Amino acid sequence: MPHRLTMGEFVLRCRRRVDMKRNQARTDDDFKALISEQYGDLWGVVSGTGYRYFETSTTITATGADSYDEPDDHLGSVWLSRVLPDGREWPLEELMAQEEWMYKGRTGDALAFSHIDDQIFLYPKPSSGTYKLYYIPQATDLSAYADGEVVDVVTADGAAFLIWGVAVKAHGELEGNAQLALAERDRYEKKLMEWAALKAFNEPRRTPVEGRPPYLRDGEWWPR
Repeated sequence: MPHRLTMGEFVLRCRRRVDMKRNQARTDDDFKALISEQYGDLWGVVSGTGYRYFETSTTITATGADSYDEPDDHLGSVWLSRVLPDGREWPLEELMAQEEWMYKGRTGDALAFSHIDDQIFLYPKPSSGTYKLYYIPQATDLSAYADGEVVDVVTADGAAFLIWGVAVKAHGELEGNAQLALAERDRYEKKLMEWAALKAFNEPRRTPVEGRPPYLRDGEWWPR
């Protein structure tokens, strides 16, 4: 599914959009900074629909601490699990503020969690064990990318949204006519958003049943 082009190709295409293929009034580094800024917009468009395209994960090793730092690049959490000894994962429920009192002061394997500011609280408080956080990270900073490094813009519409978006920014700096670039940027933003929203819409949606994951059939084992 990914749509990838090199940074050098993006720089060249962005230069063409503002008629600066040979004009060096703006350096390649200037264009890379604009590309990185526009890529953040693209990242937000896709992630804002709820589509998990950029999802990643990190592990938390329990030590008995009161809380654990969220990842430095954290944008939004998807889910948190306890990793069982055999490698399977058991999802933790996220608590409302009014529910935390039931778990405070208790110790043992975590069954639930709270995410407050940049801290993750596990309830009950485990002294050991491995937990895994799935989350959407912040957009990648592309400003220092080499020409040969690859940029994933998700779809062809994503590539067009990035290039025309950079053209809008470049025209603004150069006091050029950005009317066409604005129209094209907005057109491809809408197409990218609709694509991502449809992908998110078609992902499974169900009401979780407490104590039983949806993929298990009657009689199958699950941790309690």
